Amino acid sequence: MNLYIFKLNALLEAVAELTGTGCVWKISRNGRPEIRLPWPVRIHDAPFCRMVKSRCGALSRCKLNDAKELSLLAEKFPAEFGHCCHAGAFEFAIPIRNRFGWILGMVLCGPFRPPASTDARFDGLPEWRPEQGNPLATLVEHAFRPVVEQLYDTTGDAVRDLRITRAIEYVRNHLDRPIPIREVAALCFLSSSRFSHVFRRECGIDFTAFVLKLRLELACNLLANTDLSIGEIASSSGFCNQSHFGAIFRREKGLSPAAYRRANAIDDI
Repeated sequence: MNLYIFKLNALLEAVAELTGTGCVWKISRNGRPEIRLPWPVRIHDAPFCRMVKSRCGALSRCKLNDAKELSLLAEKFPAEFGHCCHAGAFEFAIPIRNRFGWILGMVLCGPFRPPASTDARFDGLPEWRPEQGNPLATLVEHAFRPVVEQLYDTTGDAVRDLRITRAIEYVRNHLDRPIPIREVAALCFLSSSRFSHVFRRECGIDFTAFVLKLRLELACNLLANTDLSIGEIASSSGFCNQSHFGAIFRREKGLSPAAYRRANAIDDI
């Protein structure tokens, strides 16, 4: 196991022990699971969550909560925030941001019984107390940030050009559609040729190769952690069609998307 994945796992388990409930990590503001982490800290696996997911259609709502709703809230609030999921349980989210304020991922603590709730559905869950928020956020911020930066901050200290860090963040958030180099270059107020030169100088990799690397990382996460079809994953990862996706994936990973899924997916929710 990667040293920093090992440290991240240990921190998540420690926070779960302290709070008496689940604690999971999601990559970026888009709520993607980290396939290198053990199952209990990469997806909501508390008894309450397993019960909710067993209901027809509920699993899709859980995914929507992590991938869309939390993302919108993270953009709205500058720091930590709490919210109630679609099943009514309380969750406390702590975004970890890089030096430019961009979200590298989120620590999600929960489920908790909502404050003052007497609903029997939440029996067995620890009650969320608002006074927990600031100490928990401070602890997570200081403990997690150095580890998360090592794992996910592709800007790094070596990338000094703010135009390129802006381009990297733009790519991360638009992987589900074509990203013409001229479009990203325009965001940086550079010509395409000049942008290509600056990007390679700062990142040590061609822009096209960098985009493909992120697309494949996203596809691998979706293959291992969702029940989306291969075609849906191809589209979500920005490939023009399933056939093209399969050919590129096989070339880069040495096996087909379906074989990768069989080798890496965990069946139990």
